[in-house]
Amino acid sequence: MNGQDIKRLRREIIDKVRDVEGGFVNDPRDSGGATKSGITQATARKHGFPDVRKLTSDQIYQIYETDYWDDISGDELLMRSYALVYELFDTAVNMGKARAGNFLQRILNVMNQNGRLWPDLKVDNDIGTKTLEALDAFINHRGKESALRVILRALEGMQGSFFVELAERRPKDEAFAYGWVSQRVGNGLALLDKPDPVAADIQTYSENKANQMTENRPPVYQHYPPVASIPDRQGNQIPYWPEQRERFQQDQEHAFALWLKDEADRLRKVNGKSSWKSKLMWAGGTLATSGLSVALARWGFDVSADTLLNLAVVLLSGGGGVVMVVRKFFTKKLLF
Repeated sequence: MNGQDIKRLRREIIDKVRDVEGGFVNDPRDSGGATKSGITQATARKHGFPDVRKLTSDQIYQIYETDYWDDISGDELLMRSYALVYELFDTAVNMGKARAGNFLQRILNVMNQNGRLWPDLKVDNDIGTKTLEALDAFINHRGKESALRVILRALEGMQGSFFVELAERRPKDEAFAYGWVSQRVGNGLALLDKPDPVAADIQTYSENKANQMTENRPPVYQHYPPVASIPDRQGNQIPYWPEQRERFQQDQEHAFALWLKDEADRLRKVNGKSSWKSKLMWAGGTLATSGLSVALARWGFDVSADTLLNLAVVLLSGGGGVVMVVRKFFTKKLLF
């Protein structure tokens, strides 16, 4: 999907939500005061328009785009699902952008099986990179159709529940409760049952994004200058940081491999001997771990012989510290 497609679909969704919002309304029972297409007088003035009644179509579109669409990462969401971005954008315009982000983050946090599928999100109401990554993880884990249907059902339910709670807290809002529910709850799910106008497939998009992140992302944690470099198996010099915890938080797999290499090299220097027995022991260990690496590969685990040998050195020489290290650094997969 190119930029023109995104622009066209963005305009289409904004127009749909604007139609639901309607024109100028100044009902004294409405706590929001005078609005035009859901835009309050305060919001209009913030953008330099003194009278909300006189907002033009282009000015309304401008406010919708800057205050709501951009703030919920609308273009990014559109790449994933037309129906999903419609629902979140509709919620943002009707209830505020923070509530749209809040709903999505809370849903994703209860769908990750206690953090086993992806890390819990901090519910900061911001649909940013981490929230989009969690959304991608959910879609990839459950499948696009199933995941989106569940998210939309949850979003619609939370939207309807909010309307009910609002009318309960403010009795004068009961005058609007029927219209709120009838006009807004269910629209996203209805769109999901229609052909999705978004041409890009989510799986392809996610794979391309992951490849791009792999290419662009530094290999290890780089908030601090590296103290040295160590070569990987291909001879590339990899920056080395002494703080294992920080490396692990940034990239669990790579950090654990680096830690194994660092620790094994240190233990070899401490315990190593130049005798023929020592050399024979290392040679035998290399052959054994090479065979084990091949066997693991047949079972679907890609673990290098170097990693297995380094792990053996740490386990045999590390003593009581091994348990502590495993608790801190061991990943959920086998090694990495």
